[in-house]
Amino acid sequence: MFPLEREVSFAAAIALVLVSVGTSVLSLGQAELNWWHGDTWQSEARLIPSQIPAAAAVAVPRYMLPFTADRNSVYQTLRLLDYYHPNAEYIVVDRDQDRMGVTPTWRAHYDELLARLKDPTQFAVIYSSDNFEIYRLIGKPLVSLRLSPGGETND
Repeated sequence: MFPLEREVSFAAAIALVLVSVGTSVLSLGQAELNWWHGDTWQSEARLIPSQIPAAAAVAVPRYMLPFTADRNSVYQTLRLLDYYHPNAEYIVVDRDQDRMGVTPTWRAHYDELLARLKDPTQFAVIYSSDNFEIYRLIGKPLVSLRLSPGGETND
């Protein structure tokens, strides 16, 4: 290999590493990037999963997924109504929509979920703070907004 080819190969390898790292950082949400900095809401977020029975199906914000990974049924709260059969018994909502990762793509589903959670015949608030709310299902399970294979909604 000629010296110039070696330098070009080395520069291409460095550029590839930098692009990979940059893409990874950009694909993470603000909540994940801020997770490594100490904020008051973070200690509360670590405690939230322990307030829910271990055998219960739970929906949590995406940054809480690692704290609930040992459960049989775990859903992402933001996308809960996009699952075909959302069967969460407990739903954790972060009051900060930026931390929840609400984007225009998921806004309608998330707003619909919040509306359904306010129905006192379906859900009871079992925990509420400035940062979080935990809802417990007391009525019929949620119905998905996802289209069934036949093209109709599952309502």
